[in-house]
Amino acid sequence: FKAAINIDGRHYADGRMEGVQIPYMFVGEVLLMPTEDMLKSTDSPTRYEARADLVDYTLLAKNLRRNGGIQVIIDGTTHPNFSDDVLRSPLGRLSGGGQIDPTRALRINNSLVVSFFETELQGRPAGWLTQIPQEFPETHIQQWTPPGAITQGMR
Repeated sequence: FKAAINIDGRHYADGRMEGVQIPYMFVGEVLLMPTEDMLKSTDSPTRYEARADLVDYTLLAKNLRRNGGIQVIIDGTTHPNFSDDVLRSPLGRLSGGGQIDPTRALRINNSLVVSFFETELQGRPAGWLTQIPQEFPETHIQQWTPPGAITQGMR
């Protein structure tokens, strides 16, 4: 693999513990650390998700600092906004998506994916991975360069 994108998913195995060692971008919703109540919940699924989030979010930040990479947060999204499932329900409130218009969220996500792979695989200028276009103000991008890396292009 020459580059990788995680679209609002968990990290597993080596990717979770050591991070991703190739150009990497994580795109997702606002990552809120679980509260103490969530971590101690009597509801097993709530407690499990909270504990998994705590570990995953903590290691994601650590690994991005260590290996370099990009984290993109899109305000108003929830996990379903990163698939076309949110387009299935004519009643948006039943889709499970966030406050953002589902079509808009997918358009932003598609733009990110294309820009990242054009940059990393075709050597094109970083485009909006380094500067958020005015048309996407709900997008927040943070980049890390691994210590000692020679910067070229986006990295």
